[in-house]
Amino acid sequence: MRTIITKKGEKMAKAVLEDYNGSLPVTIFPRTFERYQHFITAGTNAGLSGKIEFDTTRDNYQIIAEEFKNPADMEETSASELHIQIGEDPSSEEEFLRLRAILVDNPGRYTIYLHMEGRAADGQSPPKHRIIRVSPQIKTACTEGVLESLRAIPWVREIWKQ
Repeated sequence: MRTIITKKGEKMAKAVLEDYNGSLPVTIFPRTFERYQHFITAGTNAGLSGKIEFDTTRDNYQIIAEEFKNPADMEETSASELHIQIGEDPSSEEEFLRLRAILVDNPGRYTIYLHMEGRAADGQSPPKHRIIRVSPQIKTACTEGVLESLRAIPWVREIWKQ
C-alpha cells in the first residue's frame, strides 16, 4: 500500500487486492481513507466493498474503495463449485465408481469440476491439464463428511470450493 498526500493536503492511498485468481489495484480516496484508516495498513486482512471501474490512464480495471470491514463481521458467501484434482488415473473402473458414488449419494447444489493431467501421446511432451465439468444433473453436497470421503481416495490429490 502506498499513502499519497493530495494537492489539498489530504491522505489517500493506492493498494492492491490479491486472491488466488489474481490482483486488482485499489484506490482509496481521502474521505474513505479518513473513515477507515484503522483498517488500511499494509498486510492487514480486511473486507472491502466498492465499485469496479476501468482506468483509462492505465488501460486496466481498478476498485474504488467505499467501505472496509473486519472479516469476522462479514457474512460468509457461499461457493457453488467443487473442484477435484485427480493426481493419477484410477487403476480400475471400480475406483472411479467410488468417486461417482460419493458425489451422487450426497446430492446438493455444488457443480463438480474434475482437473486431470492427460498423458502426452508421444511420451516426450508435457502432460496437458484438462478440466471436465461433470454433468449438470449431478450436483453434490459439500459437507465435511463428503470432503473427507473424497480425500480418502488415493488418487484424489486436492479438493477446493470456489
